[in-house]
Formats: sequence, C-alpha cells, structure tokens
Amino acid sequence: MNELTKKRVMAMGIDTVMSSMVSSALEPLVKKKVKGSFVPIVILPSVVLWGLEAAQISLFGQTLGQKAVGIKIIREDGGKPEAGQILKRSMHRDSVSAIPYLKNRKAFDANGGIAFPHDQYAETLVVASK
Repeated sequence: MNELTKKRVMAMGIDTVMSSMVSSALEPLVKKKVKGSFVPIVILPSVVLWGLEAAQISLFGQTLGQKAVGIKIIREDGGKPEAGQILKRSMHRDSVSAIPYLKNRKAFDANGGIAFPHDQYAETLVVASK
C-alpha cells in the first residue's frame, strides 16, 4: 500500500469516528421521531458521515481527518470541489466503489492512490495538502 493510500485510510478512520460521535448524539432524537430502528441504526450514520464530509470540505477545503494526515480532495481541474460533487463521491464510495477497486486494484495502486473509483466517478483527485 502506497503512502497516499495509507493517509486516505487514516483520514477516513478519523472522519468515521467523528461522524459516529455525532450520530450517537443524534440517535435518541431520531428514535423519538421515527418508529423502528432501521433509520437511526442504518441510515443516520451514513447521512451524517456524508453531510459532515460535504460541509467540512465546502467550508474549509478538508475534513478533520484529511487535515490531520495532510491530504485534500480537489476537482480534476485543480479547483475546490462543490458540495454536490462531494456527496456524489461519498455515496459512490460507500456503495459500489469497492467492486471496481477489488477487480483491478493494481491499476488504482499504480496511480499512487490519487484516484480511486469514487474519485473517478465524481471527477476528483486526492493530493497532499500544502
């Protein structure tokens, strides 16, 4: 595993812990409003993770995890990604992105970890921050 891929994994771990804390705080409120446990247990954590990621990148250019490990997401043209683009990237990452990666991992590792399937789908890149 190359260095950038390791940083991506560490950043995602940090961001997941942060969003889990927010989801845990919101869960009792959601359980009061929604009958059953599917929404607070399955849907809420994903929505919180995606929302926090989009908000942080839109406002600050990086998530807390990305800032901690020294990476950031940019558009393919080098600009700052839009919130919709980040949501598209996040939803793809957490649903079908693993399939093309696992089918052809060497191709994605060959690019140094800059663009995984969800990055290609959303037209983003992951680079070291300055």
